[in-house]
Amino acid sequence: MKEQIIDWTIFSSSVLSRFDLYFERNSKTTEKISGREFLQNCQKNLKQTNKNSSLEKNRKGWILKMGNRKNNHYFRIYKTKNSLKFEHEMKGKVLQNYHLLLVENRLEEFEQKLSSHFLISFGKLVPLNYSYLDWLVLKLRLIQKQTFYLTGLRVDYPRAGSFHDDLDPYKFCTLLQFLVYAQTLNYKSDSLGKTSYRLVQFRVQDFLKHIKLSSNYYQLKKLIQFFNELQNNSLIKFFSNQKYRSLVTIPEVSMQKGKQNSWIVEILIADELFYYAHPFVLPDLFQRKLTKVQFHVIRTFSSFDIQKTFYLKEFLQAYPSALNNQQITSIKRYFIELMKIFEEHQLIESYYQVIVDNKVYHVDKLLTNNISHGFIVFEKLSF
Repeated sequence: MKEQIIDWTIFSSSVLSRFDLYFERNSKTTEKISGREFLQNCQKNLKQTNKNSSLEKNRKGWILKMGNRKNNHYFRIYKTKNSLKFEHEMKGKVLQNYHLLLVENRLEEFEQKLSSHFLISFGKLVPLNYSYLDWLVLKLRLIQKQTFYLTGLRVDYPRAGSFHDDLDPYKFCTLLQFLVYAQTLNYKSDSLGKTSYRLVQFRVQDFLKHIKLSSNYYQLKKLIQFFNELQNNSLIKFFSNQKYRSLVTIPEVSMQKGKQNSWIVEILIADELFYYAHPFVLPDLFQRKLTKVQFHVIRTFSSFDIQKTFYLKEFLQAYPSALNNQQITSIKRYFIELMKIFEEHQLIESYYQVIVDNKVYHVDKLLTNNISHGFIVFEKLSF
């Protein structure tokens, strides 16, 4: 098919009647539970939703079967010695939408759509909070529905150990805000070697207005320092994706005074940066003065796991100065307020846990008097 040597007119009356896709996930030494326990937990979750399933063992190992073999959708998870195999068997009418793509040799579109169908189907079937489904979470984040992309903050996975004490929260958060702002600007196309760039020009005052900061000498000085650091790529290196970090993101920055003492910035930005599939798109949390809370929330939420744990007691103890009870209560309220924003944007489930003496308890609502040690929220994937 890829070499386009099949004469599809021979099969003019044929239909695509069955297609199987599977993903193999290799076992890791860091797993908290065994593969068999994972399958048992999946079946327990399926029984709660009244979905047909069975867990069996044959000479090759354990198999979790989901659905009816006679239906259009049938799922299996096989446990092998060193891996788990996730298989989706598709039949009947569900494949009619893909038949034309196949015979017209639109194989890339065929692969993309069938793969998305496979991922979304498994995403709706199994609980995503287990490490054995890390591959599925990663893929679903990239194809999930986002309703506020243009106004959201786009974030990559933080590199392990990258958020150390020397990282300036202002510079990191300004980077996120600048990436959102830059995509709204008019630009001219340019290139350096094989890399395409956007040449954008804007007034510093306009960017300050966008991020709701006053236009004064202090803020201007901080922005000049920010753009200088962005030019040497130091801020981008805090992210985990190797290709993303290797981009020569900002090869050129120039600033000059314009009319009425307004500073004009001209920047070359790698075009690929605007098409990079960030795994997280977060609401703009900087509608007020930047605080450690906003930085901590972004840092925690952009972690890999579905479960997001906020260790509030440790966070408060790390403050450079002693906090009184009123300040502590105010910080707790702000954490709760930000979680409400995440819930309004359908980014977290309406399900909360609190940490008390290293034990976890379910609560209906986060309150200032039940999150003193910490709390847990769960990322919601919309697809």
